[in-house]
Amino acid sequence: MEKYHGRMKELKVLLESSRNRVEELEKDQDMKSSIFEEEEEKLKNTKKSMHQKCKFLQQKCDNQEKELERLKHKLGKMASEEEKRTERQNQIFQEFKKRTARAHNTMDEKLLDIIDAYEKQISSMQKELDFYKSDEVTDNRTYEEDSLHEAGVSSNMKSLIRSYEKQLSKANDKVKKLQDEKDLVKLEMGSRPEITDYRVIQQRVKKLEKLLAVHNISIPGENDKKDPFRQRKKYSTKLDDLEYLPLDLCRQYLKDVATELDTDDLENVTPQVQKFNERLETALQFEQFCRNVTEMVNEDDINTSKGRSKSPSRKKNTLSSKSLQLAMATIQSWKDDQDSLQELAISVTKLGDRVAPWLKIRLGSEPSVSKIITALDKLVYDDGISKDKVGCTSNCKVFFKKDISGIL
Repeated sequence: MEKYHGRMKELKVLLESSRNRVEELEKDQDMKSSIFEEEEEKLKNTKKSMHQKCKFLQQKCDNQEKELERLKHKLGKMASEEEKRTERQNQIFQEFKKRTARAHNTMDEKLLDIIDAYEKQISSMQKELDFYKSDEVTDNRTYEEDSLHEAGVSSNMKSLIRSYEKQLSKANDKVKKLQDEKDLVKLEMGSRPEITDYRVIQQRVKKLEKLLAVHNISIPGENDKKDPFRQRKKYSTKLDDLEYLPLDLCRQYLKDVATELDTDDLENVTPQVQKFNERLETALQFEQFCRNVTEMVNEDDINTSKGRSKSPSRKKNTLSSKSLQLAMATIQSWKDDQDSLQELAISVTKLGDRVAPWLKIRLGSEPSVSKIITALDKLVYDDGISKDKVGCTSNCKVFFKKDISGIL
């Protein structure tokens, strides 16, 4: 019985210890369950906050996309306005080319107002871009701090953060692209002419107008302004001073040259002048020939007039139509005498056959004056006629010498 009592006591002690252990385990379980509940509550709260943050970031991305679309639309609109402005600028430049610059002109004031308006728009766009850029930097910083704080809470949020980072990187790429486009627009705006450029252009236009006025060149679409004292001015026509000769006078000289050369193309002027030079050389040769002929005729006239005048006056050998006609008449008479030589030779031959056939005078088919004179001398001296009675023969010699000596 004592053994059973001892065993019962041991079992009671074991039961008490088991109960205490169960109570401790229950307490531990309660503590763990409370801890898990608190952790679950924290996770639920974290999940809600992350969902809210996700919605906020999603909304912000949507807003950024809308802003990007708005900026794209605005850039497109700016591009179209830039094209229109370029057309207007070209129109204005054309108008500047067609008119002279004047001080305090209404058109210049309008142009300056347009330039000021564009500069104000550029400054406002620059401010907006700087503002959006600063918002982007602050958002990136806050987002990185939140992500680092929440990374220790749950590893499941890292994937969500990575996805948002990807979206944010895409948004940054779009912003960078817009920034590049903005830089291009800024560079293009910087390449536009400034007021100093317009002033330089005005000065150059004035110089060109003065140069055009010197050369008497009128601009199309404007009234001609002629110098009233232009006709009184005398310009040097030397080749060294050709650059200072007005353009209209040069044109007039070219027209006169083309008219004199009977051509309507200036490319034919040089060949025509070369032809005239060749003809001039030939003409000089013919002129010298004509001078020689007239000198020969004049010498014959002088020799003929020696018996009539004791002191003949030798005129200067000048070519004229009258002198050439006289030379042609003399040459024609010489030709007639030359043609009559054959008949004269036949007559002399017949005379020799009748008067002195023993002399056998034969002048041949090509007689000359000297041969005829020799034949007549033979006839005269062979008949015993003295030299004092040879007047007829001397007269014949003088006659033949006067009319035919030029041919020989």
